Amino acid sequence: MRYRDADGEKILWIAESRDWCTVCGYTLPASGAATWLDQGRPWAVFTVEDVVYNADVSAYLRARGL
Repeated sequence: MRYRDADGEKILWIAESRDWCTVCGYTLPASGAATWLDQGRPWAVFTVEDVVYNADVSAYLRARGL
């Protein structure tokens, strides 16, 4: 359960993996969706465009002060 609104109650949400693909011999979710249970349809859909393993993200993190 998660908060959808700053002053509301927690609401159940569903995160689902919809499609799968094979990358470098591994089966991975290719797309997914997030749905608030009381709305019944996805409010967000995510699609994998590229997979990069062991990427050096240190410069990215430093640039954002993380």
